[in-house]
Amino acid sequence: MQLLAIGYKLSIRYKIYARLSALSPLHYITTSLHHHFTTSPLHYITTSLSSPLHSLHHFTLFTTSLSSPLLMQNLSEKLYAKANGKTILLALAAFLVFNALILPTAEQHIKAYSGGVGVLDLQLGYTPDKAYDMVAAYGEQGRQLYAMVEIIADTFYPLIYTLFFCLLISFIYQKTTQVGTKLRLINLVPLLSMGFDYLENSCILTLLLTFPNRYNAVAQVGSVFTLLKWGSLVLVLGTVLLGLMLLLLNRPPKVA
Repeated sequence: MQLLAIGYKLSIRYKIYARLSALSPLHYITTSLHHHFTTSPLHYITTSLSSPLHSLHHFTLFTTSLSSPLLMQNLSEKLYAKANGKTILLALAAFLVFNALILPTAEQHIKAYSGGVGVLDLQLGYTPDKAYDMVAAYGEQGRQLYAMVEIIADTFYPLIYTLFFCLLISFIYQKTTQVGTKLRLINLVPLLSMGFDYLENSCILTLLLTFPNRYNAVAQVGSVFTLLKWGSLVLVLGTVLLGLMLLLLNRPPKVA
């Protein structure tokens, strides 16, 4: 019965936020992508944010599809083919815009409503009590703003940083890995972070949209996804550092 109640309330509130988000220029981007790629992972991402159960279901479908060796190899090689200075710089520029402008500005506005309380996304895990204390502190306007950020900005941000790191890792490892080997798939590691990030966002959105009702299980699961997100990002950074070390070790000696 609790799950039905969550689904009913989210279906109503998510429609309201979907209409509000249509006022944003990003709406045209999402509708265009949805029109052309309705069977892509982006479709599952943008349509599953209204429920953590839907997100988990679609993430399972996505990861199951990626478990196909041929599909993984094809995706990996496409990333290697696209990895060059220009594409990496473009992805880096978008990554920096989000990290230096969009997300900090949104966090500042949320803190203004909450008296300095930060966002759940940046926590290193949390208990249900802590999560609901933070959600309560946001106030009605703060929760509305935070939900809009999750629906709009945090739909695109994981895609952008995943693309950046996938391209960067591809560029670093393209000369140190052989085509057809399992190590060649190392450029797909950032997909883990993206998946956990979307699952975390779905849980946070549920907490925001169903407040003041309390669903401790959603908060607990959200905390797990948050920890997995940060852990996988550490793995991504470790992969980058390892690749740079391999490049230095394999660099040909200078001719005197």
